[in-house]
Amino acid sequence: MRLVLVAMFGLLLGEAHAQAPMFSAADLMQTPREGWLTSGGNLSNHRYSPLTQVTPANVAQLRGVWRTHLNGSGLGPQYSGEAQPLVHNGVIYIVTGADDVFAVSVKTGAILWTYEAHLPDITTVCCGWTSRGVAMGEGKIFVGQLDGKLVALDARTGKVVWSVQSEKWQEGYTITGAALYYNGLVIVGAGGSEKAIRGRLKAFNAKTGKLAWTFNTI
Repeated sequence: MRLVLVAMFGLLLGEAHAQAPMFSAADLMQTPREGWLTSGGNLSNHRYSPLTQVTPANVAQLRGVWRTHLNGSGLGPQYSGEAQPLVHNGVIYIVTGADDVFAVSVKTGAILWTYEAHLPDITTVCCGWTSRGVAMGEGKIFVGQLDGKLVALDARTGKVVWSVQSEKWQEGYTITGAALYYNGLVIVGAGGSEKAIRGRLKAFNAKTGKLAWTFNTI
């Protein structure tokens, strides 16, 4: 998988690499002006930025700035690259279809850290090995994995802070959707309707990984 940054000549890209704070609900409801804090841009999933640097008059000035290869992760024929990157304080957080997570410098494209999921040989994935993104909050990056695990990584180092088995892939569950951080919780759902699983959402304490609640949709 490759990560490509396209920017406008002269656009300043700062890099502080500070930990992701405990974003408030108000922070996550705002349309993004600095960074991209949650999948969809805000809690309403508007996928819209009100920034005006790029206009019909100057869009022709857009050009590639750097290209980074993510260590060959997610290149096999079974993988898809569907994740939406998150951006905070000059760092891009991106996950591949192999559930490997990378922190990449916005300014240079340098890989700052890597988390390798080392997924088992999962036999319950119906429609391609993929991940649609990560969540961010409280100094952590949260990733749901195809093997049913929810993992919290230190945003500075990529080291595992906690890991929980949210669902069992052997029972038909897989996690492909982006987790959601909200108000101290990490909320995640599981796929697997082709295997007759019971659909549900689960919320985990962002600090400890302890299960807070389960909501069954089926």
